[in-house]
Amino acid sequence: MDMLKEYGPNTLAEMTYKDILKRREKRNREKQRIVDGALETMFTGSLSKVGRKLGQCTRRY
Repeated sequence: MDMLKEYGPNTLAEMTYKDILKRREKRNREKQRIVDGALETMFTGSLSKVGRKLGQCTRRY
């Protein structure tokens, strides 16, 4: 509640929104990294490896 008094509702909402966006962006980047890894494995490794990488992606998100 102290932050609400200090910053006001609009500024606080804006800060929270930016924080949520930052967190979402981080998660998307991590997901993209896993998918990129799976694609890379598709060209170099076996199908079971690809399945494992994509399984890791679906388990996490």
